[in-house]
Amino acid sequence: FTLKNVRYTNAIVVEANPADVLLRLDDFGFQRIKRQSLPPELQARFPYDPVKAEEYESEKAKKEREQRRQQTREWLLRQERALLQQIEAREGERRNLRRELAVRNKNARGRPRSADRAAANQLRLRLLEMDRHIEQLKKQLKSVRAQQIQYP
Repeated sequence: FTLKNVRYTNAIVVEANPADVLLRLDDFGFQRIKRQSLPPELQARFPYDPVKAEEYESEKAKKEREQRRQQTREWLLRQERALLQQIEAREGERRNLRRELAVRNKNARGRPRSADRAAANQLRLRLLEMDRHIEQLKKQLKSVRAQQIQYP
């Protein structure tokens, strides 16, 4: 048969649905052709019903949307779990820093220029950075959870 000035030989119908037909073509591999575009000799075997085609395309699009929705939901759940793990790990580090700071502060009492005082000051800076990082992670978690509402 000929379609759009191209001659196809040895075409085998691999799949047919209400909207189109998938053909295996010796010279061209596989090609999906809309039923209404089929040549008359194939339209006789695979008649085009616009109502059935529209229903099929609509259902296919609905399934694809639902699949994308499910994939997005799964991705958001993975993001949430990863953020919760990061927050937990950083909070554990923060607890350890606070314990170490308490020890350094105790050792530095009454000794303003001691190594313990300098170490305590460095620990305070690290604690501030850790607090900022944890807050940033919590904001990201809040954003992910807000997005999850859109994908129940």
